[in-house]
Amino acid sequence: AQKEKVCSDTSCSGVKPLLEVKNFSGYGFTNINIEVYPGEILGLAGVVGAGRTEFAVTVFGKDLVKQGTVLLDGEDITGQKCSMIIEKGLTYVPEDRHLNGIYPISDVEANVTSGVLGHLNKYFVDRKKANALTDRYIKEFRIKVTGRDQTIGSLSGGNQQKVVLAKALATNPKVVILDEPTRGIDAGARGDVYRIINELKEQGVAVILISSDIEEVVELSDRVATMYQGRINHTFKGESITVDNLMAASFGVYKGEVTA
Repeated sequence: AQKEKVCSDTSCSGVKPLLEVKNFSGYGFTNINIEVYPGEILGLAGVVGAGRTEFAVTVFGKDLVKQGTVLLDGEDITGQKCSMIIEKGLTYVPEDRHLNGIYPISDVEANVTSGVLGHLNKYFVDRKKANALTDRYIKEFRIKVTGRDQTIGSLSGGNQQKVVLAKALATNPKVVILDEPTRGIDAGARGDVYRIINELKEQGVAVILISSDIEEVVELSDRVATMYQGRINHTFKGESITVDNLMAASFGVYKGEVTA
């Protein structure tokens, strides 16, 4: 099979976007236009209340679309159910893992495989496949557990976050939206999460990174769009991705050329 073209750090020319959002409006945001390419990390920066999470959950099918379209690998997925959107290759890792990301009284394996149970077997769980999938992510993500049957609620915050990422990535997505992926986790786990995000990029996955940590956005992103009062007001790439530029644009006081 022909290897999919992946964006380099300098160019996406000749590469088709995996995600195209056109004239997209919903609750808390207006007229968003973005494209994200294979092997690209698009940072989405902004202050709390700028509309970033509202945009993400609407793309993911959890909130009502007021207008516009979302194309995933050329297919219109606008307003479809989350389960259908996951099936077609887009997944969302939520900001609040306790509220939306985990089943706290279930074990690690049940959490990792919860998004792919339909693929493992239609009527009952293929225990062998479930075990192998869970073991793979425990090893790859360096999740500290006593075993795959450990209750996820008993893990540290960083290890819980790795399980949430494993659950999302077990569906083999083309596009991943990560909402505050390192909030509330320690420095060691943060390094592991950064490694996982960069591995996704190397595999040709398109990543949208939403983070209130500007330094994190600068470190990981190939391009950055800033949101201010529900709209994208600037986009940055290359050497223009700096903490000062992103902070100024996030607060609506950036003096450079309007790029969005």
